[in-house]
Amino acid sequence: MCAEGEENYCTRAVELGILTPGLGSPGPMAEDMIVDSPRHIVPLGDLDPVASVSLTDAGLTPHHAAERALPKLGAGSQRRHRHRARHHGGEARLGALPVGIMTTAWDVSVRAPYWGSRSKLIEVLELAHAGLIHVETEVFTLDDAPKACERLHEGSVRGRAVIVP
Repeated sequence: MCAEGEENYCTRAVELGILTPGLGSPGPMAEDMIVDSPRHIVPLGDLDPVASVSLTDAGLTPHHAAERALPKLGAGSQRRHRHRARHHGGEARLGALPVGIMTTAWDVSVRAPYWGSRSKLIEVLELAHAGLIHVETEVFTLDDAPKACERLHEGSVRGRAVIVP
């Protein structure tokens, strides 16, 4: 994974000196930050950086997850099943899934996607550029970062909190 540019799955990242900006590296809420390689810089074109910053996570992770699930889905299956579930009173839910022998239904696949590669980020930005996706954001100043963290903890931020120096 390291050699294929999927730093998000590189188990030897620290050993190889691969530092992915924003993922545990110092600086994601600083006014300036050092990017150790031009490989980590992806051009935005005319996209607004404040409105687009959350695409690097809130856009990239689900895009990565959905793309890997596509081969298992038949044409129109998501829409059909979602409509059927809602018709019978279903609603979107998230919860814990016990995984292990005798706790999971047979022949079930469970994936835990983590972020995405640079090439997938470029795809996400192209989708945003075409107006096909966006992330709802709430903007806070750097001085209001503690307030943003409080609101995130409360669950009262609509969309993603974006800190702007």
